[in-house]
Amino acid sequence: MRSKPLTKIQQDWLNHIEQATKHKLFMPAYAKQNNLALKIFNNARSALTKNGILPTITNNPLIPVFCVGPSCLRSIIQCFLSVYHFH
Repeated sequence: MRSKPLTKIQQDWLNHIEQATKHKLFMPAYAKQNNLALKIFNNARSALTKNGILPTITNNPLIPVFCVGPSCLRSIIQCFLSVYHFH
């Protein structure tokens, strides 16, 4: 539990991260849409994680996929695009 309140800057970055998460956007896409410098956005997220404000991401959502032929590859790409909301 954090004893000190967040600074305005920390709260602003936390709000951005929460909005990106809420709208299921990757940080680069959210940063671009909101005219934010991606490097600073990532640094802010790292600092918030390091200070215990955001959880550490420990799981790896990637799974191995074996594919044979172009139709299989198209299906995998379509699935990926739908899961990660690239339209």
